[in-house]
Amino acid sequence: MAVTRSNTKPTASILTIGDEILNGRIVNSNAAEIARLAGEAGLSVARSLSLPDERRVIARAVKACREDVVFVTGGLGPTSDDLTAEALGLAYGEKMVYHEPQAVRIREFFRIRGRAPDEVNFRQAWIPGGFRVLENDWGTAPCLARKPKAGRPLLFAMPGVPREMRPLMTERVLPEIRSHFRLPPRLSLELRTVGIGESDLYAKVRSLPVPRGMSLAFLPSPGEVLVRFGGMDRSALSRASRPFAKKLSPHLVSSDGRSLEAVVLDRFSEKRWHLGTAESCTGGLIAARLTSVPGSSRVFDTGVVTYANESKTRWLGVSASLLERYGAVSGETVLAMARGLAKRRRLDGAIAVSGVAGPDGGSDEKPVGTVWIASLLGKRLRTEKYLFHGDRQDIRLRATQEGLRQLWEMLAARP
Repeated sequence: MAVTRSNTKPTASILTIGDEILNGRIVNSNAAEIARLAGEAGLSVARSLSLPDERRVIARAVKACREDVVFVTGGLGPTSDDLTAEALGLAYGEKMVYHEPQAVRIREFFRIRGRAPDEVNFRQAWIPGGFRVLENDWGTAPCLARKPKAGRPLLFAMPGVPREMRPLMTERVLPEIRSHFRLPPRLSLELRTVGIGESDLYAKVRSLPVPRGMSLAFLPSPGEVLVRFGGMDRSALSRASRPFAKKLSPHLVSSDGRSLEAVVLDRFSEKRWHLGTAESCTGGLIAARLTSVPGSSRVFDTGVVTYANESKTRWLGVSASLLERYGAVSGETVLAMARGLAKRRRLDGAIAVSGVAGPDGGSDEKPVGTVWIASLLGKRLRTEKYLFHGDRQDIRLRATQEGLRQLWEMLAARP
């Protein structure tokens, strides 16, 4: 029988298991993804904890949860440090039992792939009594579920591998939660802006009203700020966002959360134009962002990484004399890179970038963080010099963002 609670919004806690999370070796992306999906489903996430691979620590944390729903992720693999199932048994006072249907799934998983499972794989067939196994079509780890009883929460334990956790969350776990609670969906609307910092953006919109019952968040990331409205009514979200969109129009990339690269590709697709990239210090990151968008093949033609001067000459036609005179990190060079790629591939648009990403290679004239970017759109050309701060990856990511922003601005200015 389904349990319904119409007057209170169900709360949730997230427990992520793994020493590798606590020592910083991997980023805890699962907690963010679970929180996002739970929030969109109508749950209120009250807390999130990261725990080590220790039975008693995990068991204590589980027993201490007082929320309506508990999400546990990680520690369900086949190795000796995967202790979540045993910890759940300890928390609930249940013995471990061999689950033959789970063992059958493990055998079938390996059979389909033409392999034989090792004995260690069958550690994943031992589950705590009183738990159900939700089918995991994406791996061999069990997805465990425990119904609420005697004040204990509705609990789900999912594998820590993101490519297994995500579909289990959407295809198995959330449908189960909806059978226990009436969950009005929490909707969101996102305005994506570029070329303006969070504080300057906030100064522009702080006087605008936000209706009661609606949330507003400002989410900055390198080179952009996402303005997210949250509420229960899509038309109300749309009405509330319009004054914000008007105020931010020079910087507004999309009113539906579409990424900068998706908007650029959409505009090119509308015009049946083709685009390419010529990259040095970014090592293909601009091309990677563009081609991550489904359908990009209709627009994206070529991406070349020309790190060495010789490759700039061979593949893009940049003259050796120009490189010798101005250097690889210069406006003249990136302009020649963009022109050369567009001419050779007969492109309508191109982005070219070259810079000093560090940590070495800088000089007084061109310190680490110096990046030149050129954009070409038809017969129009634009070059800009930037000085980014941070480590090598920060500089490369900022250059990638600014290259796309530069071309977007050219597209926005074109009638």
